[in-house]
Amino acid sequence: MTAPLRQHGRLVATIERSCAHKNRYPDEVTARAMGITQSEMSGYKIFIYPCVTCRGWHLTKSPSSDKTRVAGYFKPTPR
Repeated sequence: MTAPLRQHGRLVATIERSCAHKNRYPDEVTARAMGITQSEMSGYKIFIYPCVTCRGWHLTKSPSSDKTRVAGYFKPTPR
């Protein structure tokens, strides 16, 4: 038997080129939570976007019109 040429209706070669090396998050909530965590740890503005290739979500530091910035966590000031 040979490996399938398609996964989720897309060519496997396309998936491998475009997003196989990226972390895939199953939904927006999970991606947003990880984005907030990474933003806090790195200090970078992190954006999330849905991937049409793998049907998951990815993180990026590059803003564009189709990407949503995750809100940073603001620690309450002590009284």
